[in-house]
Amino acid sequence: PPPLPSATFTPAVTPMGGPSGELAFASDRSGIPQVYIWQNTNVEPRQLTNFPDGACQPDWSPDGNRIVFISPCPADQDEYQNGSMFILNADGSGLVRLDTQPGGDFAPAWSPDGASIAFSSLRDPILHIFLYDLATNKVTRISPPSSRDSHPDWSPDGSKLVFDTTRSGEMQVWTMNLDSSSPREFSTAGGSGESMPVWSPDGKQIAYISGSSRPILAIRAFGEAGAQERQ
Repeated sequence: PPPLPSATFTPAVTPMGGPSGELAFASDRSGIPQVYIWQNTNVEPRQLTNFPDGACQPDWSPDGNRIVFISPCPADQDEYQNGSMFILNADGSGLVRLDTQPGGDFAPAWSPDGASIAFSSLRDPILHIFLYDLATNKVTRISPPSSRDSHPDWSPDGSKLVFDTTRSGEMQVWTMNLDSSSPREFSTAGGSGESMPVWSPDGKQIAYISGSSRPILAIRAFGEAGAQERQ
C-alpha cells in the first residue's frame, strides 16, 4: 500500500487543545485544503497537516489533545469519495489512519466521552451514519438500511445524535438514539433544506444551515414544541 501522507509539525508556545480556546479549521490558503489551528487572532494560524491530496473536516477530541479529520479533500464538497479518517495530536505528532472500507468516510464527530467517533460513509449504496469504536476498531451502522443520513453531531450527554436526512423526502434535521431508536424530526413542520446540524454545549439548542436557494445559519431550541427558528 502507498505510504501514509506526512503531517507538518510546528512547535507551539501556547497551550494545545480545544478547551483552551483554540480553533481547528480547514483552509485552502496553501493551494489545497489543509487543517490549521488558530488560538489568537493576532497570530497567524498554525498549519497542522500537509497532505498532498488535502485534509479537512477537523473535530476535536473532548480533552482537546487530538483532532480527527479526513483526507483526501481536494475541495469543499458535500460528499468525499474515497475519504478516510485520520487522528493527529494537536502538536502535529502521532498520525493514525483509522480502518476504512471502499466508498468514503467523512464528517467525523468525536463523542463526548472520547470513546467513539460518529461519521458519514459511502461504504453502502446509500449514505449512512456509522459509529467507530476507538478501543476495538469496530464499526457499527446506526442508520436504517433505507435511510440516507449524514453529518452527525452528539448531544452533550452522548445519548443521542442529531443529523440531516432525507427520510421524509426533503433534507431535514432529525435526532435519534445511538441504537437508531426513537428517531425524531427536529425540523419545523413542513421545513426542508435544513442540514449540517450542531448541538449546543448545554444541549438546549441546535444550530444548522436552513434553506437551499438562499441558505442561512439558524438555531432553534431543542425539546420545546413550537420553538421558533432564529437566524
